[in-house]
Amino acid sequence: MSLSRRRSKIPVLWLIPIVVTSLLAGGCATIAFRTAELGNTGLWLRGFVQSPGAVAIAALLAAIVALGGLFHQRDTARRDAWWSTFEWASSRAIPKDRKEQPLPNDVVIVTLRKLADEAKSPLEESACSGVITALTRHMPKPTPQPSPPGPSANVPTERTDAGMQALAEYVADNVDTAAASPVAEALVYEHDVMAALASLAPGVKVFRNPPDAGADAVAEIDGVLVAIEIKRHGSPAAAYRAIPAVLDRLRANSIADAFVVITPYPMHLSPQRRAEFGTSVLPWRDEKDTPALLHGLRRAAEIGAQHQPESTRRS
Repeated sequence: MSLSRRRSKIPVLWLIPIVVTSLLAGGCATIAFRTAELGNTGLWLRGFVQSPGAVAIAALLAAIVALGGLFHQRDTARRDAWWSTFEWASSRAIPKDRKEQPLPNDVVIVTLRKLADEAKSPLEESACSGVITALTRHMPKPTPQPSPPGPSANVPTERTDAGMQALAEYVADNVDTAAASPVAEALVYEHDVMAALASLAPGVKVFRNPPDAGADAVAEIDGVLVAIEIKRHGSPAAAYRAIPAVLDRLRANSIADAFVVITPYPMHLSPQRRAEFGTSVLPWRDEKDTPALLHGLRRAAEIGAQHQPESTRRS
């Protein structure tokens, strides 16, 4: 939600006295000017000061000053309450004292989501972003699963973890605002891609974070292992710069036969590089892209099979 949509509206009841006073002041002033002898300004001013018009104008000015004071008091109280809640949530999200029990992730994230929605300045939004980023980095990573021929990983197809669900809602609410957190966006994206990969079963077996694969996941397709790295960078340009190094790392450290990078951004490798490494870059943004994701994985497995010795082919 943008900052402009968060600005509070002046209560209508507060405007009624000002409107009424303005009408009275305007009416009295109009009558006074129409009946004034402008040739004798000093005499007219003395008479106007003692007239109902002057009283109405003075009342209007007093009402404006009082209303300004009320707004200032209300904003000060809101700001104090906002920062008090923020300090409470942030200090309990990641306690400095390791002996203290932190609040559940979902409780902290829901609180920060509400604070981000009520924020009135980029400073307040950025404060929420900073805590969300720190909290995301402390959230537990997915448990590694063995590579084939061990049992297939049980990758959830929905956000069953309360903290992850709350984080996804925070990310969705704060896209393109100062409260956004690229680190949180990347974690939510990785979780959603994993769920999409799990939905490809039984034709594709997915092994999440296998310790000997050097990748976020490994998919087994027709006996061919495809290492999968999930990358969500802040921009397509950043992805273009980072992905070649990611592919080189996968090739150097992974036991897989083919390599795939999944990103939200459509991009292409040269045919020479794809043939050399058995790699491809697959765009995935939401579930509508899942059929194309399956096609891309199968294509990567076909390329990998061409470079796989027959004696190492898995049944």
